Amino acid sequence: MLMAQGKLTRKSCICPVVVIRKGKKVILMAHVAENIDLMDGTTDLNEYVDGIAREFMTSTGFTSKKSQYLLESLNFDAPTFVFSLESFKKAEVDQTTRYLKLEKGVVSFDQAITAAINREPVVKVQMYVGSTLVMTKLLKMKVINMVQGTLNYPTYDLGTKTLGCQPLVGIANQSYHTYNNQTYTPANEVVDSKLAFDFDPVLNKLGMSKNQFVNTYTQAYIPKFTKDGVAYTGTNIGVNTLWIDGSATSENNYVYYALDNTLLPGEYEIELHMTTTSETVAYKDVYVTAKVVIQLPTITAPRTTMYWSDENTAELNVNAPETGYTSTECIFMSELNSLFKTTNKVLDLTFNPNKPTAGDYDCVQTKYRFTADTKVLKADGSSAGAVTFDKTTDDRLIVKVGGVDVAKISSP
Repeated sequence: MLMAQGKLTRKSCICPVVVIRKGKKVILMAHVAENIDLMDGTTDLNEYVDGIAREFMTSTGFTSKKSQYLLESLNFDAPTFVFSLESFKKAEVDQTTRYLKLEKGVVSFDQAITAAINREPVVKVQMYVGSTLVMTKLLKMKVINMVQGTLNYPTYDLGTKTLGCQPLVGIANQSYHTYNNQTYTPANEVVDSKLAFDFDPVLNKLGMSKNQFVNTYTQAYIPKFTKDGVAYTGTNIGVNTLWIDGSATSENNYVYYALDNTLLPGEYEIELHMTTTSETVAYKDVYVTAKVVIQLPTITAPRTTMYWSDENTAELNVNAPETGYTSTECIFMSELNSLFKTTNKVLDLTFNPNKPTAGDYDCVQTKYRFTADTKVLKADGSSAGAVTFDKTTDDRLIVKVGGVDVAKISSP
């Protein structure tokens, strides 16, 4: 289908006529739509041309509330327009008379004459108010094969992901395009098959085979990334390719995405933009966007009270329950500071494990029993020395292992 786009050429503008209407000097202008699509073979230019008043000069204090007015709204007679072909020779042919048909303002093209594509015919437009010619302008058109649009394919939802200690990827052993086309190569990644987009629905929307698509959309822009609607410049999220390549029987048909485990919670979008230089397809630009939501994992750390005598007391180094061991033999071991806050490498037994806020040590919720036969071992398993107790003047009990202070105990 041959169509035309047109606008008024600046070089053809002449001085407008100034007329008097109700004490106002009004500058008359002719206005033509910036883009005119001549579809179905014919188009009536009268539907696209208006007469307007755009500037006022008056001594009556008139102030225009709008930038322009239709002439009829100022009590002028409705303007009429006369159209005629204007010869325009360029590239050894008359761009107007050879290709454009015009009758009473209705223009058309012979659809069989494809040589008209990209020609620039010119039409002279004369505006009359009543029988008075008030303006003449030239309307220059460009004949195109079709008006190309933009395909914004609906955003594809990759789902909600909870990241752990390793990156998630749609396919292993790949490098990924990130912000500003930098490269992200994940290590020790975990494959998530949901982090992939199949291009078949896009091909179906375009009405193309894969081969047609590959041969048509041969250019691509660098991908764009957003987080919660704002441009994202991190390099820890990416896409493995910028377009579809290969044939109907060779890779690729999918694009894959990668999420590094350093991504913070939020909604991320990855936009691919492919374009073509072809003027014979319906869409010049194709956008494919995928979104993914990153959420924090839920972490719980419950107390294990198997060896607690009650809700407040953990018993460490207790005897083996109902085994063949003697009742005096201990088989459990624990680090001395496993339950308590440590101050300068010395245990502070006034720490409350149920209220771990710093400085909130106002009551004792755990108890630890030291006896003279308590054995303390070093990391290599050798003895750390004998356990001894010294009482201080402030009625605190100092526990020493091998002569070194390891704890100070006082009543809460």
